[in-house]
Amino acid sequence: MESTGTEWDERWGIVCRGFEKFCETLESKNLTFLECFDIHLAIDILLDSGYEDKVYEGCKQLLISYIYETDLPFWKVYEEDDEVDDEGFLRELELRWLNHKKVMKWLSDYFCSLDHHIKIKGLETLREGGLYFFRRLVFNDMRSRASDIILDWIDQERDGSEIDRELVKRVITLFKKLGKLDMFYDLYFEAWMLNRTEIYYSRKALRHIEEDSCPSYLLMVEECLRREKDRVAHYLHPDTEFSLLMKTQVTLLIKPAYQLLGKEESGLCIMLQKNQKEELSRMYKLFSKIYKGLEPAAFIFKEHVKSIGEALIRKDAEKICRKKAESNGDTIEQEKALIDNVIKVHQEYLSYCDDCLEQDTIFQNALQEAFESLCNMKIDGVFIEEILASYIDSIIQDQLGPFKGLYNHHARMKLEEIVKLLVYLNEKDLFANFYRRKLSLRLLQNRDASTVVEMNFLKRLKQQFGNHFTHKMERMIEDLTSANNREAKFKEYLKKNLPQNRGPSLKVTTLNSWFWPKFKSCNFNLPAEMNDYIEDYGKYTERMKRKITWVFALGDCNVTGIFERKQIDLQVSAYQAAILFLFNTSDKMSFQEIYKLLRIPEIELKGWLHSLCCGRYKILRKEPNTKEVSSTDFFEFNSKFTGARTIEVQAPSSYEKENLVEKVEAITGGYNLGAIIVRTMKDRKILRYQELIDEVKQAVKRLFKPSVEETEDRPTKQEIEEKIEYLIDLKFLARLGKDKNVYIYIECFYAQALKKNSLRPWK
Repeated sequence: MESTGTEWDERWGIVCRGFEKFCETLESKNLTFLECFDIHLAIDILLDSGYEDKVYEGCKQLLISYIYETDLPFWKVYEEDDEVDDEGFLRELELRWLNHKKVMKWLSDYFCSLDHHIKIKGLETLREGGLYFFRRLVFNDMRSRASDIILDWIDQERDGSEIDRELVKRVITLFKKLGKLDMFYDLYFEAWMLNRTEIYYSRKALRHIEEDSCPSYLLMVEECLRREKDRVAHYLHPDTEFSLLMKTQVTLLIKPAYQLLGKEESGLCIMLQKNQKEELSRMYKLFSKIYKGLEPAAFIFKEHVKSIGEALIRKDAEKICRKKAESNGDTIEQEKALIDNVIKVHQEYLSYCDDCLEQDTIFQNALQEAFESLCNMKIDGVFIEEILASYIDSIIQDQLGPFKGLYNHHARMKLEEIVKLLVYLNEKDLFANFYRRKLSLRLLQNRDASTVVEMNFLKRLKQQFGNHFTHKMERMIEDLTSANNREAKFKEYLKKNLPQNRGPSLKVTTLNSWFWPKFKSCNFNLPAEMNDYIEDYGKYTERMKRKITWVFALGDCNVTGIFERKQIDLQVSAYQAAILFLFNTSDKMSFQEIYKLLRIPEIELKGWLHSLCCGRYKILRKEPNTKEVSSTDFFEFNSKFTGARTIEVQAPSSYEKENLVEKVEAITGGYNLGAIIVRTMKDRKILRYQELIDEVKQAVKRLFKPSVEETEDRPTKQEIEEKIEYLIDLKFLARLGKDKNVYIYIECFYAQALKKNSLRPWK
């Protein structure tokens, strides 16, 4: 059934008059029950008569007319008068919104019958339309001023003023409700607020960074962040918290980070020097919340550690060099002081990482980089690897003293600190060579001492650096045990094959040169008393087809001196014993006579004679009676010498046993021969024996420039062969089938291909 235009006008007029009456007070009670009934009835009749579209459009026009007649005049007043009270503006804006919600509710209640039509046609709901018209016609023009007022108030609150937080919260909520997908709040309030926040805190940072110390500045930042959190909790939207705090942190901390932390009188370096742990923890807490925020602090931390460490190392290194320049200068104490200082610095800054910086990886890496630089410093005349080996030697020597075999807590902690430093070394092989040098002397000088201390420390090194690092060291200890067995067999041989009571006895320690560092050997003419036993041992080893190289300088002798007053047992070196035996057949001898009989190099002979006639115990007398030994001097047995029942005659200071181990080998070992061989084989895959030898020598020449004459021909062919065998044991290399002169690099796919004969390395 179709309706006439008169019906529309009549029915719609009832709705319009009812709406106008409601708008007068915005109270539903302003309409009587009958009026409300008539409005509902009119709308239902129009909808039933097919006027759904006209009713929908008419409803929208009612809302628009209300906005034009009521809301826009308010905005024009505030637009024309900039001096209108800001608080009044916000309250009026809030009132307009509340009234608008009442209007939308009235329309939604009376036009609820339209919902089905709206849903079918896919139109905007009345609520969505109401938000749209208020946003487009009212709020779009008011939002800028509303935002400016709120942002001004926030800045005032930051300066200490009080504001109406509840009013601000309600207006900000309006931004959130009117925005489509939060667009209004994000674009027209939050973005502006973050920009104003940056401006505000940039000025604040500029002012405070000049006036405040670094700890005071950090306290100020901490308080600012606390207040910003409080601001979010009271009137800003929770989603804003992250962006607001991040903007505050970046502005106050990241932008001035280097200037702040680098302050000369109160920056990070000063906090570290003064052990200000609370301030350091606060710094970490603040900067760690920012992405890459700790990078400036970590950089300054690293440079500070390097600066402190380098100053200490250079100072101690100068002391070592000065001491070395002195005649017979002993640098043990200076070297200990250097390592103690490095350990102290490492412990101190490691404790900062653990206690104040929450073991953060970035600071641990910074500490590692700093100590890698420190532990690999190149200082003329000083090898840090050698000093570390000497330091360990002194600790272990103490354990081999009065408390033999005791591995006490203090020593264990010291050695643990040293291991931490060893990790930073680039030339770990160089340290290993120096350490083997020290270990060899300890083992040979303390034959009766327990090896518990040595094995415990080697176990720790193996745990840290792997089996290959300690392989030769462990074999040295095993070889020494085997040497004792070999010595026992030699004694049995003597009992069976030689007459008893032949005079002096001989105790021989036979070592495998494969595992031990090279020792300096000096052959000389032995007196008959000593030579007989040497020949006997030579006969004993001939049947075992072993090549024996004697190192007499490492030997000790116990001889009995028959003086006028008493007999005295003398503990002397093999060289000293050989010299003393000469005076069994002659009371007085010239230097040249002694030299011709023994054939000890002249310079060394002077040192040994000096130790016997010019040292603490003057077993020989010298003519003329001067403090230096010359080639024209004469020597005679001092029969009137007296002393304790047993005395130990010191060796020349220039001929300490430590110098008998070839230091050149330890130093030139720094080019890491094993690594060069592995790298060469990894590139070439398969090489014949001579090709590998030649390529390794060429690689060493490219990488290492010898600084002493002895190193120019290193590495020797024997050294390369030994290292190849060692790498075969470690499964880095292998021989190709039965051909012992061809080596392959062990790599899964390559080895498998060779087994299948699918690859031919050469024709």
